[in-house]
Amino acid sequence: MNSLCPSCDKKRGSMNNTNWIRHKESCHKKSKTLKKAASSTISKYFSKIEVIEQPLLDYTFSDIEKRSEPNDQNYSNSYVNFGFSDTEKLCKPIDQDCSDSYVEVVQNNDEHIIDSNLHEVIDGVDKTLSIFNLKNIDLQNCLFPNDPIRIPSKLSHVLLNYFFEQGACQPSPFDLPSKMFPKTKDSTGKLRSFHECYYFTNIPTKPTPIKRQWLSYSPTVDQIFCTTCKLFSLKKGKNRNLVDHGSNNWKHLKRTIENHESSTEHLQAEISCGIYTKNQRLDLTLLHSANQQIASNRELLRVIIDALLYTARQNIALRGHNEKKSSLNRGNFLELLSVLSINHAGLKYHLDQINMSNTRQRVSFISNRSQNKLLNIMSESIRSQILKDVKDAGIFSVIIDTTTDIANYEQLTFVLRYVNNSGSIEERLVALETTADGTGQGLFKKCCSITEKYNLNWRQNLCAQSYDGAASMQDTCDCCEVTKHFFGEVQALVSFFRARKRTATFIESQQKLYPGDRTRRLKCFSDTRWTSHGRVITVLFERFGAILETLKRLVNDNDRVTSSGAKSL
Repeated sequence: MNSLCPSCDKKRGSMNNTNWIRHKESCHKKSKTLKKAASSTISKYFSKIEVIEQPLLDYTFSDIEKRSEPNDQNYSNSYVNFGFSDTEKLCKPIDQDCSDSYVEVVQNNDEHIIDSNLHEVIDGVDKTLSIFNLKNIDLQNCLFPNDPIRIPSKLSHVLLNYFFEQGACQPSPFDLPSKMFPKTKDSTGKLRSFHECYYFTNIPTKPTPIKRQWLSYSPTVDQIFCTTCKLFSLKKGKNRNLVDHGSNNWKHLKRTIENHESSTEHLQAEISCGIYTKNQRLDLTLLHSANQQIASNRELLRVIIDALLYTARQNIALRGHNEKKSSLNRGNFLELLSVLSINHAGLKYHLDQINMSNTRQRVSFISNRSQNKLLNIMSESIRSQILKDVKDAGIFSVIIDTTTDIANYEQLTFVLRYVNNSGSIEERLVALETTADGTGQGLFKKCCSITEKYNLNWRQNLCAQSYDGAASMQDTCDCCEVTKHFFGEVQALVSFFRARKRTATFIESQQKLYPGDRTRRLKCFSDTRWTSHGRVITVLFERFGAILETLKRLVNDNDRVTSSGAKSL
């Protein structure tokens, strides 16, 4: 009655046979379930192990030890062939011609650049080199970049990623300068050396050998190390022999390897390595997400800039009267983007997100402010190229014109005329600015400010200047009192003849006095074209008789405004 349960060590006590049997069966099932769960929990952290398809030859470790005796003269050619010919996966020799260049380590589209001098690595392995009395080793000239002797005791995340990407150092004899592993005498005086068969292990459930991903051989110190423990083990695990000092006890190497790979510290390091392999890192996830968003925004801007360039080259308006989502015509720019989105999935998704959102988007790239900013950037880019061509040409001329816009502001255009590098004459608009002073002095000051702003030396390089319409000469003509009164009377006469009845009377007088000649009309003065004054004076000179005849007839008109106006003129 004092028997114990083999699974939970519980005493039987007063339980009868039926309950005791049920208890033992239940405990047995629970123990099997826990073992299975623990096994699956650990195994999920490991990557799928690469299995070599070719079968292992019938060599054992004892046979290999026998072949390493001094009587074997052909040791260099007596290695076991596992059918693995791609030695580049086992070891990665350094290109000696690129010793001064940097090494690029790429993981999940994240680039980390490490200086090839590896000063941080050299500082970290001083302790290891002092153990082997190899302080004079030049790590820059090491044959393999993944040599475990390079791994320092303290690793930054950049160096950890670098050595993890390099993998284990597993060279074959043919990768070594001497084409064979170095031989050393053991305690019994026999010559022994490392063999590449230790890179693999046999598992009873597997018909083919499995490669030890953690085992690394250092050609520099002729030692084996555990790369996984050097990178991922805790402080206690880093003090083990294969991690800190390495091992070159070739006589008992099999026992050393098996003891290490079954230790608790090594299994913990393998789990950490498996987690790192799965890239379960928050910083890399956030960085990858940010990079994707940046790439998407750049692609959207490329399409939006193309649409802005098209509307600017065609000189069509960007905005519409109603740009709301419910509008049937939201303007040329937005409607053009809608057409382009039919064949552009990224733009289509972006526009749909804006249309479906009830709140205002913080960054949409299609608002009026974004359009103006992009247009200003493009205009500055074009202006910089024009100014560069002007400065290369050496000399230039300016064309200045003013006009009044719909808001009744005086707009000044500043155009440069020059000869480009190919010998062609170019005329390029450089500035369009509002000016409050349309006189000659005001235009001169504005011209000086524009040239100073864009670093143009007009005092030395300006060869000609043109003022279209010469409206600035109006002040010079009006400075004479006779001229001022003359043009004032002419303008009053033109305004008087603008009425339809008065114009008809003026045409009848021309047909009566100048039969067969073309009928002329008095046109209004133009504020921006000085030549319009000359055309009015020409008509006044050629049809002076008809004008007097018309005024005499209009004096007797029934309309008092017409009669008094004709009499005063």
